[in-house]
Amino acid sequence: PMQYKQMIASGRIVPLPPSALYTAADPSTATIATPNLLTRQSRRLYIGNIPFGATEPELMEFFNKSISKARLNTAPGNAIQAVQINTEKNFAFLEFRSIEETTNSLAFDGISFHGTCLKLRRPQGLRAAARPGHGVDGRHGHAR
Repeated sequence: PMQYKQMIASGRIVPLPPSALYTAADPSTATIATPNLLTRQSRRLYIGNIPFGATEPELMEFFNKSISKARLNTAPGNAIQAVQINTEKNFAFLEFRSIEETTNSLAFDGISFHGTCLKLRRPQGLRAAARPGHGVDGRHGHAR
């Protein structure tokens, strides 16, 4: 999405070079290094309406505690691996360790964080690809 491109341009996100996907110096003889890189987009959630002044560590701690308390994690430890905030536009991306925990965490849509109701969604490109022919959010063309 446009926000992701802006985050890359501003230096907030550093994209991995294609060579990072391979375990050998010669990509033609290499195997894929990690499935995490291949599933990254499916393991991310957009968090909208974050309050001014929210920090990445605060969001990470809040969601890790909420996930654990609701017993939505699939393994011991923290489900959130990374948080990226766009302070200019009041949104963030959470990156989870598994697709299942990402999906489970959609249940937190509308959760209150510092007095603000957060909006949790799949990233736009993933929502459109996940349900072909069903619009952006699976409701026959109605965007959320």
